[in-house]
Amino acid sequence: METRDFVQLALLANDGEIKGKTALQKKVYFLGLLTDCADKLGYRPHLYGPYSSEVADAITYLKAIDVLEEQVEPCGIVDESGFEVKRHAFRLNDAGRKLAKRRANDDPELWEKVQGAAKTLREAGDLNYVLLSIAAKTYCMLGEKKGHATAGELADLAPRFGWNVAPRQIDEAAKYLRNIGLVEFSGT
Repeated sequence: METRDFVQLALLANDGEIKGKTALQKKVYFLGLLTDCADKLGYRPHLYGPYSSEVADAITYLKAIDVLEEQVEPCGIVDESGFEVKRHAFRLNDAGRKLAKRRANDDPELWEKVQGAAKTLREAGDLNYVLLSIAAKTYCMLGEKKGHATAGELADLAPRFGWNVAPRQIDEAAKYLRNIGLVEFSGT
């Protein structure tokens, strides 16, 4: 399986569209975890949580072969550097849907797993990109702690990755991780 194939399946399982660069990275991350494909997707700790340059490259490739459209819209907000904040939406076009369906037919077992994982994520609640990012950071930090840590211990670990996450945020993220079946968490 190539990363670009997985990204196509992830998009297809999300009705062909994911809104937001960070949301796309985190949804693919969680889909990778839930399908036992995460190790093949190249995720590493980064500013907004686990990030994969391979997933970003797959997006670039899919846009270059004209099967994925990226729509950029201003949000009407200016960041502290004076730059306008923009929202990105990634959508498979008709050719992209056909290609993704072909990938699904080529690997029906993986496609079934991705569909099931996407359903699990939807049923757990539609988190915005910030909460998805915190949940991904929490799961990443739990890996560093071998799966056993309190919210306070994880909050103390966060600066090691350049992250600032409060115990309350970790508790909320843990609820989501528990809902998608990735952790058993007892809270603070």
